[in-house]
Amino acid sequence: MKPLRLALPLLVLLLCASPARAADEVVALLPATDLDALAKTYPAVKNIVDDVKESNSESAGDKDAQTEISYAQLDETDPKVGLLFVYQESETACGTAGCDLSVYVNEGIGYAPALDVTVREPIAVSKKNGKLFLVFQTEQGRQEWEFADHAFKHVGKSG
Repeated sequence: MKPLRLALPLLVLLLCASPARAADEVVALLPATDLDALAKTYPAVKNIVDDVKESNSESAGDKDAQTEISYAQLDETDPKVGLLFVYQESETACGTAGCDLSVYVNEGIGYAPALDVTVREPIAVSKKNGKLFLVFQTEQGRQEWEFADHAFKHVGKSG
């Protein structure tokens, strides 16, 4: 599937405040300005989009309560695995621990959920010894999640 093209510039995550290392690829998130197009392009995220649209409709008068979705698609990190990141930002989707992140994996048959977690930006992808990892900050510090058996499994803190 072709990635959704938007006229808006990339929302680039700052490297200077990053817990990511030189070998980590920081994920650049795009603001999703057309939620219907996002759901059409990536059917796996339709439930998230529907929930956000309903929540935003209920809080239409309160701009601070509106949930914004950012996303990124990575296919070049690993030729066998496509990654789709959906990051939600709002008063309800974020707290002191960070914001809601859903990660979907495509191993050739379409995107499927692989991880739901609360994180702080930046989000990074790393490849070590042929294995794929996600790296990000949580309340417990810099954490790594390894891709195995069609999902990401927490492997602990990384130094």
